[in-house]
Amino acid sequence: MAEETVIVNPARARAETHRHRAAPRAPELAGHKVVLFSNNKPNVDPFHDELAAFFRTLPGVADVAVLRKRSAALPADEAVVEQVRDFAFAVNAIAD
Repeated sequence: MAEETVIVNPARARAETHRHRAAPRAPELAGHKVVLFSNNKPNVDPFHDELAAFFRTLPGVADVAVLRKRSAALPADEAVVEQVRDFAFAVNAIAD
C-alpha cells in the first residue's frame, strides 16, 4: 500500500489541502545522500549539527547536507524544493 502525505496550508482565507503520494522508500541508507531541510529559525543549527553527526555514523551514508528556506515565515523557494529532490532521503529538520 502506498503511503500518502496530506499537507494543509492554513495561510489562505480558505484552507487548501494537497495530497501527495510518498516516494518509494529505499531499503537502506547505505550509498544514499541525506538532506536535512531547515526552516531556518535562529536555534536550528545545533539541532542540525547533532542530526547530521548521527547520520554520518550510519554505515555507508554517502553524504549529509542541509538546505534552508530563506525565512521560516515563507514557503520554500521552488529552487530549494528542486534541490531536495536530488536526495534519496529528506528529513524536515525544524527547530525553534
